[in-house]
Amino acid sequence: MKLFFTVFAFLFFLGVSAQNKVLFLNGDTMSIGTFKVDTTKFLIEYKNKRNKEKFIDIDNVFSIVDSTGKETVYYIPVVMDEGDSVIVSVKQMRDFVGGAFDANNEHKAWGAFGVGLASGLAGAAVTAPGMLFYSPIVPAGTSVLVGFTQPTKSKVVKLHPDKKDNDYYIRGYQQSAQSKRTNQAIKGGLLGLLLGITGILIYAAQP
Repeated sequence: MKLFFTVFAFLFFLGVSAQNKVLFLNGDTMSIGTFKVDTTKFLIEYKNKRNKEKFIDIDNVFSIVDSTGKETVYYIPVVMDEGDSVIVSVKQMRDFVGGAFDANNEHKAWGAFGVGLASGLAGAAVTAPGMLFYSPIVPAGTSVLVGFTQPTKSKVVKLHPDKKDNDYYIRGYQQSAQSKRTNQAIKGGLLGLLLGITGILIYAAQP
């Protein structure tokens, strides 16, 4: 597919119609209809299904593929990490986004959810009955710890052996999976906390 690179040299709105696919730098995707690109404010303006005007920060977008299959890349090569002097090219960022996209679709992080669930239940149990106000501390701390974990390089390569020498793909996969683990741990923690507190209150209400 031929790529069409946007230079950001124009200072006007670009109107595009029909169904279009937005690919974000974190690997997420979103379908939108008619949109306008404002290069003065670095925003993508579009209307949702309720015809309400919404905005997307261009800095978070890698590219948009329109209904004809034409891709416009909005990513501008930059330094990825603070303190790093390496400029990440469009090709390297495409690999990174590809890894993040695959992790978003493949990595379920059920283990992180289970750990979060257990920590929520534990938080309610250890603070019952008179200190339930402090119960969120346990699942919150657990979510932080889970957030430091990510799949090993060998695990990613096992899933995608053709990417074994593609460091940017692997890095994108790991970072996206790490984020999913954190989110799943938080969800599990909240559910465990809710179940634990509910159980304690029901038990305390018994005659």
